[in-house]
Amino acid sequence: MRLGGKPLDIAVVTERNRQALRVYTINPESGELRETGDIPVFSGEKGRQGRITGEKVRTFGNFSGSKEIEAVAVDDELGYVCYSDEDTAIRQWRADPDHPDAGREIAVFGRDGFAGNREGIAIYSKRGGKGYVVCADQRPGDSARLGPVLAPDC
Repeated sequence: MRLGGKPLDIAVVTERNRQALRVYTINPESGELRETGDIPVFSGEKGRQGRITGEKVRTFGNFSGSKEIEAVAVDDELGYVCYSDEDTAIRQWRADPDHPDAGREIAVFGRDGFAGNREGIAIYSKRGGKGYVVCADQRPGDSARLGPVLAPDC
């Protein structure tokens, strides 16, 4: 994002119990994270923290109704949002709410190959617009291992 006319790398994570998005700035030289605050969600659907604001622009996604949506990852380069529907699959949508296909689910994958729940999710980018969606597999007994590496078109 740009802040004060300068590029700024940020990381945003959810904190379910606080019903908030936690925002961190990333030092480009050291990689160090610095917490800048929270943006409340689900309480009026707007939030403000310092000079960074959050505003709900759309609702999207499908949900199996089983367990919960566990994790979300955004592929900035290709413009996708992927999230783990914990008991069922990984779902992919367009990140840009103004994209012509923004209201259509692009892919459902990762239905097989998991011994437990689909948990943490991340994007592993490669050159040339290629990469992988990586998801943790929460196995019985609460142990986790790296789940199958999945690549629909992310």
